[in-house]
Amino acid sequence: MRPFSWESIWKPDIPPWEVVFRAAVVYLFLALVFRLVPRKELARFSPIDIILITLVTVVLRKSVVGDDLSLTTAFVGLATIVGINQILHALTRISHTWSDRIQGRRLLLVKNGMVLTGGLQAAKVTEDELLSRLRGYGTQDVSRVDSAFMERDGKITFVFRDDGSRR
Repeated sequence: MRPFSWESIWKPDIPPWEVVFRAAVVYLFLALVFRLVPRKELARFSPIDIILITLVTVVLRKSVVGDDLSLTTAFVGLATIVGINQILHALTRISHTWSDRIQGRRLLLVKNGMVLTGGLQAAKVTEDELLSRLRGYGTQDVSRVDSAFMERDGKITFVFRDDGSRR
């Protein structure tokens, strides 16, 4: 066992600017990868999703901080990741264009009681999955739906017709 050293826990082995660069590149790459994953997959976290997220952090740790075990390097890496995350959230709040690019667009799946196959394909949702979500509202009659959307968070929302009749 080596003796405790205050200097060794604070003195980084790699330059802080390199940690910032590494953290930024890894964050943006991971954001791109998760942007390409169908939103319906991220809307619900199953045990395998949690395992994936945990393993991603393990695999990417060395990409951010290398072999440097100093607290300084860990703090710089974490501050960079949190900072980029805040910048991206700010962009989504101030601009619809940036929001669509970062979080994706809301997709129309049903219009006037008719299932839109193009919307289902874009959302990577089958008609069976759509009907399954609709049954959660106590019906599987799509004609009662005025519109349905795949929201940015991966959830499907339904707007029902007031009278339940076909238009």
